[in-house]
Amino acid sequence: MTTDGLIKRDTETGNGSLTIVGLGPGAAGHLSLETLGLLETHFVILRTEIHPTVAELKRRGISYVSCDTFYEREATFEEVYDKIASFVIEQAREPACSGADSGTAARKSETGRNSPDC
Repeated sequence: MTTDGLIKRDTETGNGSLTIVGLGPGAAGHLSLETLGLLETHFVILRTEIHPTVAELKRRGISYVSCDTFYEREATFEEVYDKIASFVIEQAREPACSGADSGTAARKSETGRNSPDC
């Protein structure tokens, strides 16, 4: 199971909140309706986009950021997970990149690939 973060920003205060959900064991049909609703209405951070359910997220037009670049850049899992944790916390604290509406945003790297880079 993959654990991923969803961030919702209060439009009046700017404060963020973090909800952690799992994408399930593989098939998109295993997502609960509650989880699917959260994925559709929050800024989504995926630990990795290498998961069978991600194809369904794309099909539904759900925007997300993948933390796969941390796996590519860091030398150890400890460093990877430290970077992911710091990134997720930073996203909950900081305003989203430009173009955000109601606390929901998509970030893409210069290559167009979803990534933690604004």
